[in-house]
Amino acid sequence: MINKIHIGLLCCLFQAVTAFAQPAHQLAANKKWVFGNHAGMDFTPATPAGFPANILTAEGSSSIADGNGQLLMYATLDTIWDRNGAIMPNGGGLLPAVPLTGLGAPGSCDAQSLIVPFLKDAKKYYVFSLTSYSTSANSVLAGNDPAAGRLYYSVVDMGLNGSFGDVVAGQKGIQIDSMLCDRLVAVKGGACNIWVVAMRNDGSAIHAFEITTAGINPNPVVSPCSNTVGTLDISPLFQMNSGSMRASSDNKTLAVSLSGVALELVLSPFALNFYGGSFQLYDFDNVTGAASNQRTILPPPSTLFSFDQQVYNICFSPDDTKLYLTHGVLVGLGLSQYDITSGVPATIAASAVALNSATIGWGSGLRLGSDDKIYVSGTDMSQLGLIPSPSLHRIESPNLAGAAANLVLNAVNLAPGSFAGLGLGNPTVGLPPVDTTFNVHNITVCAPENTTNLSVPSDPAYTYLWDDGSTANTRTVPASGTYWVMYGPVCPKIFDTFKVEAVDVRFSLGPDTTMCTKDFAYLLDPGVDGASYLWQDGSTNREYTVTKEGQYFVNVSRSGCTASDTTNVSIVDLKQDLGEDTVVCKKQPFAITLNAYAPPGATVQWSTGSTDLSIVVNSTGKYNVRVSKDGCEGQDDYVVSDELCDCIVGMPNAFSPNGDGLNDIFAPVIEAQCKVAGYLFNVFNRWGQLVFSTTKPGAGWDGMHNGQPAESGNYMFTIEYEKGTKHNRYTLKGDVTLIR
Repeated sequence: MINKIHIGLLCCLFQAVTAFAQPAHQLAANKKWVFGNHAGMDFTPATPAGFPANILTAEGSSSIADGNGQLLMYATLDTIWDRNGAIMPNGGGLLPAVPLTGLGAPGSCDAQSLIVPFLKDAKKYYVFSLTSYSTSANSVLAGNDPAAGRLYYSVVDMGLNGSFGDVVAGQKGIQIDSMLCDRLVAVKGGACNIWVVAMRNDGSAIHAFEITTAGINPNPVVSPCSNTVGTLDISPLFQMNSGSMRASSDNKTLAVSLSGVALELVLSPFALNFYGGSFQLYDFDNVTGAASNQRTILPPPSTLFSFDQQVYNICFSPDDTKLYLTHGVLVGLGLSQYDITSGVPATIAASAVALNSATIGWGSGLRLGSDDKIYVSGTDMSQLGLIPSPSLHRIESPNLAGAAANLVLNAVNLAPGSFAGLGLGNPTVGLPPVDTTFNVHNITVCAPENTTNLSVPSDPAYTYLWDDGSTANTRTVPASGTYWVMYGPVCPKIFDTFKVEAVDVRFSLGPDTTMCTKDFAYLLDPGVDGASYLWQDGSTNREYTVTKEGQYFVNVSRSGCTASDTTNVSIVDLKQDLGEDTVVCKKQPFAITLNAYAPPGATVQWSTGSTDLSIVVNSTGKYNVRVSKDGCEGQDDYVVSDELCDCIVGMPNAFSPNGDGLNDIFAPVIEAQCKVAGYLFNVFNRWGQLVFSTTKPGAGWDGMHNGQPAESGNYMFTIEYEKGTKHNRYTLKGDVTLIR
């Protein structure tokens, strides 16, 4: 706020500030700001940067952007602009009953505009307007000026005007309070609500207006407070009226700057002390809207009639442990840090650390950026007047104590032609959580477990109600079913639904298996439906065909449950091979050794009764062996038969073909059952003439030649053939006598 110094020695400063003061506006709470003379700051890129905006003001602007950081609108006391910098069709003249110029017109203040989102309609916003009290025509008499200290609101619908937004007809410039001082802040509530907090013009009470889904409650929560300073305060109006109000990031502490000058007269011992401003801390219950535990932190008294340490702009550190103040006009300039963790006024006052005492002063605005750094407007208070700056200072590490906070002067340049004034825009709040949040949890219980423990976060401030009526934050339930719990603070309430499924993936590949042959195909099947499988060789099919001995295992998983099993497949191959059956020669001795295949631990049984690995056979017949082990058996037969490998042959030396049935044929005499092959038998007379020839085995000469009986006498013969199974070649030449 400007124009708040009511001391005649600085009337020239008052005039200079008045000339500069214009309505101001601010951008989105976290991502964009608009302020000062056509200035804006964009926090959407990694490195914040200035941008130009259609605004001209010293302080008191407000703005808001959507979740993507796009500017939606900005406002000052009496005007609302769309994102393109055009005044909304119905966005001018928000306060038609209030004179904005001339005698009785309200002055500028830090809190003259504030944007707050609707809770039930994402397209609508409240735009609050607060008329300044202390610079109005009759402000020296508290409550005497009807135009000052009034709080109004208008409703903007971003769905109007082609989605550029406009003020809703009939919801413009609605007054809800009066007799307020120049402080207004939005605080996110703890009951799914938002609080708009102001202060009475005499500092006697804090008013908190609740915004819910039903709208604005016009009846504020009133928290009485005291504005007493010292033993004698000759300027309570100046002490309480000027300054700003901010809320901590946890929405549980309010800070109020006191910008005026207080005089303290101490009679015994006599002392005349001047206090150049101070600040106050209040505890804030963001559920009920009540403020309490007022603490006034005074700087050391000055023995000179001066304005040193006047406090106007304030800002919490991101972790709410520090409070930063800009103070001083001409003298007592500075930016100071206070450690507020103790909560004790004297301790807080003693913790002050000056970060700058040259140019930053009472008129330098402070604001916490979305990057958790505090930005300081560069307004120069070291000269007689406000010298706006084209850059912003920045506190790089505001959570750290003292010089470690690292104030960097002129850290960010504004857009060309842009300047910062007294303020950087009035911060607003994001939407609180919806009043009810629904969550669904799918939980799997793996057999053999048949129960599970359900739990939700434990908090002493929470209440719990399960579907069975239990009221703890944990519960043991069966492993199959649907269960729910409602829990949380007053708001938001959280509904968690737990869908519990019992999953059994247990299985067995069966006992270790012995196969009785090398040629086999053994199927392994875990038998778990709907599961995924991973076998020892990386295959993922449900079934696995085993074709050789070894160890086999599989991991089975479904819905987060896993099981595994291993089986060993071994081979006991007892196949017997005694060899090919054998034929031996009759009347010849033989000895054949038969060998069984029997691995260790196997038993052998021969058809001869022997249990040895080998037997020797020397007679014809059928021999059998059986070998058994681990339920497997192998057997084979071996047959020994005999045959005439060779045979005895005789040739008569005479024959008499007279038909008496004795020696009528001349033929070889061959042993019975002797096999004959390749037979050739020829007979010649004494002149070498062939008289008989045959290839029929066993056939002979009957003494006939050319159909006539051959003459008695000697004849020559030749005979050759293969005899026996060994096909021994038999050849003979000789004489034979034919007798008649």
